[in-house]
Amino acid sequence: MARADVLFSTQRLLVRSLAAQDLDAFAVNRASPDVARYQNWTEEYSRADAEALLAAQTSVAWDTLGTRYYVALEEAASREFVGDAVVHFIDAARAEITIVIRQERHRQGFG
Repeated sequence: MARADVLFSTQRLLVRSLAAQDLDAFAVNRASPDVARYQNWTEEYSRADAEALLAAQTSVAWDTLGTRYYVALEEAASREFVGDAVVHFIDAARAEITIVIRQERHRQGFG
């Protein structure tokens, strides 16, 4: 992946646009009962749902007011997908961020 895809980074994480290579892990994570129960989707979240989300996002630019933008959270050292976040750009002064870390990466200081 080109560094140009990275929106920003920390010492441990790369935050970049969600991409096709993320969809399997993204869908599995969202289908987890332990994740879905705290969110607005169900355990039936599928790869097709993830593909539809990614397709819809292709027309959304980062920081477009009134939209939600999905990003991948990738461990910088291993380049492994460790989770995702959605940034809801409410207005020029406010944004909401929801972070969903893969269960097997919990308690490792990512979220």
